[in-house]
Amino acid sequence: MMNRKIASILLSAAALFLMAGAVQAAEPVALRILVVQAPDLKAYVHELGVAQGIIKKTGVSAMVRVWRAQFAGPDAGTVVVSLEFANLAALAKYYEAARSNAELGAELAKIATMRKVVSDSLYEEMSP
Repeated sequence: MMNRKIASILLSAAALFLMAGAVQAAEPVALRILVVQAPDLKAYVHELGVAQGIIKKTGVSAMVRVWRAQFAGPDAGTVVVSLEFANLAALAKYYEAARSNAELGAELAKIATMRKVVSDSLYEEMSP
């Protein structure tokens, strides 16, 4: 099921990448948002830092951040991970690195065991 979800995300990202190439305007920022449940949040955040270091070594420009909802009613305590990419091309480069770089693939596999993904979304910046 997770492989099907990853394939769907990759296909969606590729489609967005192709559509973005057809537009001559400035490329929008791409933001991947994961809502997760992580029993050991401190260890999970640490491993995300390790992954960000590996991502940087691959030449991919991405900002990884972890957020915890505080004033969110029944959603207080919800943990959200954001991965911000300069554009869809950078996102595609990240997906390629995750697939082809053994060190990054191993780290992402380790991270996957540390959390349950509740939601996984891709956003495109809409500037005024």
